[in-house]
Amino acid sequence: MINLFAFSYAGGSSYSLNSLKERFFGPVRFCPVDLPGRGKRMSESLLDSMEEIVDDLFSQIQSEMQSPYAFYGHSIGGCIAFLLAKKILIENFPPPQHLFISGSRHPSEKEKMKHNLGKDELKDILISMGGMPSNMKQNSFLFEIFEPILRADFKALEEFNYVNSSSIEVPISVLIGTADNITIESAMLWQQETYKPVNLYQFDGGHFFIFDHAQEIAEIVQKTLGYNDLVKISC
Repeated sequence: MINLFAFSYAGGSSYSLNSLKERFFGPVRFCPVDLPGRGKRMSESLLDSMEEIVDDLFSQIQSEMQSPYAFYGHSIGGCIAFLLAKKILIENFPPPQHLFISGSRHPSEKEKMKHNLGKDELKDILISMGGMPSNMKQNSFLFEIFEPILRADFKALEEFNYVNSSSIEVPISVLIGTADNITIESAMLWQQETYKPVNLYQFDGGHFFIFDHAQEIAEIVQKTLGYNDLVKISC
């Protein structure tokens, strides 16, 4: 059995990945992890720096690192998965068997700042990315709940300063959408982070292609990890 720790996109929680969780079978145990301030940790204070987020998650899963495990992260979750793997290696803990980085730019590439945008502009960007239903733009109550979470996550990613360092001995698979703003050349920048060859997968769709291709993604992950049994096990 192997634990697949999963990290959601900006503004998301462990519940945001249910469409993936439902499709994992066999000895791959899909374990979505909540950051403070959302999901099962809603009562905790939000974190708005990658360093704090990584330290928090390291403490959260440290006791489970002696068993086989891997990481899956989408969008900001991909960057989190990578930085957490780096910290684990620095701390001399057993590394993850594989990193699945989904819909995530290499951290050396910077995007337009979103965490300090006005409400309407932020809503428009989220709708265009497919990360928010268009009717939520008029639902101010619902947006008020998610807005501080989104801004904290965007700030953490946008203000993180990438420093080039030595590559790791952890294989990486990169998953991107054909209509997202991540090109193949951009996706392959992840190759500089590992001595192992990077696997690249493209899916029809934009930034949130994971919702339309959850079954295919689950099959790729399970096959990559070497597990194909059909018994459902999840956290």
